[in-house]
Amino acid sequence: MRRNIVCLDQNAWIELSRIFYGDSKDESARSLPSRLFDLAHQGSHIFPISFERLHETQKDSNRERRIRLARFMVDLSDGLTMGPAYKRTIPLECRNHLTMYHCLPRKLLDVGESIIGKGLAGIFGAEAALVPSKPDAEPLPRELEKIILSHVNSNEFLFQAISGENEELRRELLMVTKSIHDEAIIVMQENLAKIPPRMDKQKRHDQALSKFFVDSILPIMAKEAMKVEIPLNGSIKKTPPAESPEQFLRRSVPSAYVSFELGHARDKGRGGRVLENDFNDISFLSYAIPYAKIVVTERGWVQLARQLKLDRMYGSHLLPVSKIGRLTDLLSET
Repeated sequence: MRRNIVCLDQNAWIELSRIFYGDSKDESARSLPSRLFDLAHQGSHIFPISFERLHETQKDSNRERRIRLARFMVDLSDGLTMGPAYKRTIPLECRNHLTMYHCLPRKLLDVGESIIGKGLAGIFGAEAALVPSKPDAEPLPRELEKIILSHVNSNEFLFQAISGENEELRRELLMVTKSIHDEAIIVMQENLAKIPPRMDKQKRHDQALSKFFVDSILPIMAKEAMKVEIPLNGSIKKTPPAESPEQFLRRSVPSAYVSFELGHARDKGRGGRVLENDFNDISFLSYAIPYAKIVVTERGWVQLARQLKLDRMYGSHLLPVSKIGRLTDLLSET
């Protein structure tokens, strides 16, 4: 049975935790957390923690607030996590396209399931592994390696990472997440700033999307092509009618398409200046909208995504955080 993914933005997690701890004045939503835990235990719905949630929770200087929120997040998610789109989701989408186009003898990936990871490694879109500190170092006994990796993938270690209960671990992880975060913001700003603002609206959109496709997606596609080892004499699927970059992204690399459309629409003449909060939301929504059944986020993003018809395109239900009490009804419908 395919699990229904429910993606929650930072304020949704905060509001749910307030309801759970009895700090919310919303009486109508009092039973909501227990309903979510029931569905999670049944396995019909999952509530993964995304990379953006790790970064935003760690930044909170209030230690007690971080710990309370982190405990709720880890318990409800049961340690299930989702990595950044450009490190996990987009490469998987590109790999599926290559598999189909070149008729490769391998199964297509269920991207919605494949992007779900476990523990801290999964939140970076990776798998935990031990690397020798010296080239000539003796490998650890296999059983000891399993014990160490199971700890790294455990819910408790994920809690320690998100909560920052250990201040030294918090500082080190903040440096890592900030580096990844800042690098991605620069790329988004460069993509948006390359297009002259004084251009016909549709032409500006099309030119920006084409540049995004060439500069950001083709390099990932090339890396994935090397990984899947496309044979020189391999078969090629019957060539479909010529597609524009927009049609290709919408069909084959939906997380990249959502990221571009939201970023471009949000820019509105800012000249490529990307606000940190906007980036966090766009990064999160880029894979949440195509692969989650339900996405709970800020009203402004819900309105913008609906204007762009992204929810209809990918069949996701968008719910504003301000109406989180309606989540119970949506869960019953999925």
